[in-house]
Amino acid sequence: MAPKAAEGGLAPKAAGAPPPEGAAPKASAPVPEGAAPKAGAPAPKGAAPKAAAAPSGALPKAGGGAPPAAASSGSAAEGGGARRPSLKDVVQGEFADFAKKWSGPADKKPEFEPTVVEAIYKSLKTSNFDAGQVVALEFNSYLERYLWPFFDGEKATTGHLMSVALLINEKVRDGSVTAWDSIALRKEMFAGYFERMLGLWKSPELNLRERTHVIQFLINCFQSLEQDFVRECALKLTGLQSWFHLNELHRNKLFQANKKARCRAPAASDPEVSHRVAVFERAAFRLHIS
Repeated sequence: MAPKAAEGGLAPKAAGAPPPEGAAPKASAPVPEGAAPKAGAPAPKGAAPKAAAAPSGALPKAGGGAPPAAASSGSAAEGGGARRPSLKDVVQGEFADFAKKWSGPADKKPEFEPTVVEAIYKSLKTSNFDAGQVVALEFNSYLERYLWPFFDGEKATTGHLMSVALLINEKVRDGSVTAWDSIALRKEMFAGYFERMLGLWKSPELNLRERTHVIQFLINCFQSLEQDFVRECALKLTGLQSWFHLNELHRNKLFQANKKARCRAPAASDPEVSHRVAVFERAAFRLHIS
């Protein structure tokens, strides 16, 4: 027996009821040409699915990958440090014309022009001592062929003094070449240069950046005491009394690291040792104040 119709109208059709037998299913309305399909509508057969467009200014989703432009681009400063100059930078760079003055045959000594040193140093100072420019000068053998062979301790200008320090600092930083080989060829001139650099530290004409390079040069000197001409100059600034101001553990570590100074640490309670230490300290103090 068929169910009765609901009062006041027909009974609602059941959801998902099949169409009457023989009736053709209704076709979905065609999408106008050029119009975007509605959300949820099936894509045409054989069409590639379109990627969802991100709203303007929206951040990419996590794990979604970087945009193509960002993924292919790289930072020039990536990796840090000074960029190694290419052959083009050395041959055709800013200092290429200057380099011709000292890049002749090795057996021919170039003519020295102080104005060249001043012009190069002015360019370095204007660029705030750009590391790439310093490296390019290093590759052009500026220190070995021009600065140091013509160094005069009495006539050298501030630009000449600072240029030598910049190139030594760069050689020490790079580490691929020995920083002091070229200086050792005229090591008798180093004492005069070192004294000029100590005096330059007090000069009011240096800016903060230049003072930083002077300090770095002095640090490199005290870390290169294996060079006899450096050691003779640097150790004059130290004294026996300075060892008493070091931390005891650090002082013992330094002694143990030195083969000549290495010894077995005596017992602190030994009265004879305490007496000898006291005598030594008094003698060192008298030597210090005399």
